[in-house]
Parts: sequence; C-alpha cells; structure tokens
Amino acid sequence: MEDFSLMKQHLQEKEELISTLRAELRQTQEEQDAQLEELKTLQQQYLLRNREVIELLPLKAQLQEYQEQAETMQMMQEELRRESLAWQQELHQLRLGQSEWNPPPQTPTIGTGGSHETSVWIDVPDSSCRRTPSTAIWKRVLRPF
Repeated sequence: MEDFSLMKQHLQEKEELISTLRAELRQTQEEQDAQLEELKTLQQQYLLRNREVIELLPLKAQLQEYQEQAETMQMMQEELRRESLAWQQELHQLRLGQSEWNPPPQTPTIGTGGSHETSVWIDVPDSSCRRTPSTAIWKRVLRPF
C-alpha cells in the first residue's frame, strides 16, 4: 500500500508539474502572440513609411528644383536691381548734364500789340564737335498769342 501511496504522490506531483508547465506554456504563447502582433504592427508601419518615402521622392526632387529656380530668380532679381540702379544713376547724370545744357526756363511775357514773346533754344548742327551751351544759340521769336 505504501507503494501505491508513493505512486499516487508522484502522480500528483507530476500532474502539478504538468499543470505548471501548461500555465507557463500558455503564458509563453500569449507573449509570443503579443510579440507577433507588435511585429505585424511594426511591419505595417514600415510598409506605410516606405510607401510615404516613395511618394515623397518626386516631391523632394520637385522641391529642390523649385528651390534652385528660386535661387536663380533671386540672383536675377539682384542683377536687375543693380542694373536698374546703374540706369537710374546714368539717367540722373544725363539729367544733370541736360540741365547744364538747357538754360533755366523764362516766364513768357506779353508784349505790346498782343504778341507773345518766347525764348527758344536752338542747337547749331555741328557733328564734328560735342555740343556745349556755348555752341547753341538763343533766338527770340515773336508769335501771336
């Protein structure tokens, strides 16, 4: 009978061990399932990111092209600004030179007999030399008013 009790005790211990192993196996399988779900989620995220990167590549290239065009436009704008300043300076110099050539305007006066006297700037045509105020002639012209 002792053998029977001893066998019964061993059987109970083995059943407890089997029960513990089953519980551990269940827990391990649950952990593996959770890890598998996490891996699937990560794989989906990776595929989504990969798709986004593939979609962004042409946009990135287009953005780079636009940036290069913007830099070119800025350089052209700066060049045009400098050119405009140069033209403005030249125009200013020409105006200064013209004011030296043209005498100050005179107020017309009304003479007797209803005529209107006006001063007129007449440039003597001489292509062999540069025109200066001394090469031009003033002439008074009487016109009816």
